[in-house]
Amino acid sequence: MVMKKFKIIITLLIIFFMENFFIISLAYADSDQVSIDKPMYLDGESIMIEGTVSNYKTYPVSIEIINPIGESINTIPVIPNYLSEYNLQVETGSLIWQHDGVYSVIVTHASIPNSEKITFEYFHSVPKPIPPGAGTLGENHAQAKLVVTVYDNKFDFSLQQFQIQSPWIRFEDGETIHRYASGVTLGFLFNILGISGQNDECYRFQGGSVYCTNAYYNFKFFINDQQVSGTALREYVIQDGDEILIIYDDQIMTETSEIKIPDWIRGVAGFWCNDDIDDATFVGAIQFLLENQIILIPKTNQDEISHIMPSWIKNNACWWTAHLISDNEFAFGLEFLIKNGIIEV
Repeated sequence: MVMKKFKIIITLLIIFFMENFFIISLAYADSDQVSIDKPMYLDGESIMIEGTVSNYKTYPVSIEIINPIGESINTIPVIPNYLSEYNLQVETGSLIWQHDGVYSVIVTHASIPNSEKITFEYFHSVPKPIPPGAGTLGENHAQAKLVVTVYDNKFDFSLQQFQIQSPWIRFEDGETIHRYASGVTLGFLFNILGISGQNDECYRFQGGSVYCTNAYYNFKFFINDQQVSGTALREYVIQDGDEILIIYDDQIMTETSEIKIPDWIRGVAGFWCNDDIDDATFVGAIQFLLENQIILIPKTNQDEISHIMPSWIKNNACWWTAHLISDNEFAFGLEFLIKNGIIEV
């Protein structure tokens, strides 16, 4: 009988400690993170602040708003409901909202070991310039990655002159674009950052250098691995999770590329094939075509400067004259001449 009473006492003690441990754990557990309904607000709009607490729901939650210069403009107590949820609607536009910029919401409660903080931006009036066709500022938020490479060198958008230049669409952390209204295009971002040229063929990047599509180099634009035109890229409105890639490099000549060489140069190649003109005359004719962009051959890096005309190049010219090889195959030989410094462009 004594042993049975002892077991009961032990069981009651265990239950007591477990219940108190559970209560203590709840008392010091973090609450769910505080949230607001939008990242940006204009004068006269309402801010909805929401969250939950873990325990002590009869204790008030203290919600404090800090302005951009670090001053507290309001502290409001809110009693959680029976679900331990709290919410508060705050109207903007009164005299206490004197500054445009980043505001902070600080939430404290008995169940929160450390205060929770969330930020938002406030503007007295609609920030200009306003993107054509844009919706309401702050109505939604999409993020996308943008990578730009020029001659295999990655462009650095983390530099200060590219960060947070417009509240509508902007870089905030290196290569991540944030869009805060519907209808805002990448073209608007490019214009704000000063990297757009007069048309879709040219872009201005680091150091003020302008890069344009020409006979030897061009831009390639990709949205989620799908190649698009420059115009389509400028008109594109980013969606959450998009990956944008811009490459500026040598034009890529492949077997499927359509290369058209004027018929009259076939006659020049025929004269060279029959030794009626020398190497220099043939090279001069090809160089004229390249410099005037009559034919487009990639301008490749010169690995070796030999200035020695290989015999197979002349054989190519003879075969091309006789229509035994295509314009593309003949053009690969011309690319070799450029790469080895025999033709200088």
